[in-house]
Amino acid sequence: MKIGDILINKGEKKKFILGNISGTAFCGRNTGKTLVITAGVHGGEYVGIETAPVFRRSTMKVPTF
Repeated sequence: MKIGDILINKGEKKKFILGNISGTAFCGRNTGKTLVITAGVHGGEYVGIETAPVFRRSTMKVPTF
């Protein structure tokens, strides 16, 4: 998977900063569907803003999809 100039290999989890956007990418070991979790799109949506980093911290291994 490639995000901008950042390459994330199969089975890898990688934190990234692209311009003024930061995130964490999980690339599954197997081919399949894509899931995107966003937070902070609308300033009043606090649940997503808190949930996304908690999810990132709680994942010790890249999940198998």
